[in-house]
Amino acid sequence: MTPQDTFLKKAFDAANAANHIFPEYAACEVALESGWGQSKLAIEGNNLFGEKQTHPPIFETLILPTRSSSRPGPIHSMPACRSCNA
Repeated sequence: MTPQDTFLKKAFDAANAANHIFPEYAACEVALESGWGQSKLAIEGNNLFGEKQTHPPIFETLILPTRSSSRPGPIHSMPACRSCNA
């Protein structure tokens, strides 16, 4: 079993336990959003979906550089992201 297979199984099991109506989709989405759980936001903030912080903040905040795809080119920003460690 590859590390990606292990990650998908763990994500699927978590989504299924949370009664997500499409656990397969949730597992695939979290793999894409978090770089298979290896993004800095996933590792440091346990934030696998890249959730942004609310205003005013009610959770621990991480400020991390991001890059989003857009036309005509990438957009670089430093959004306030939610930490899910609590």
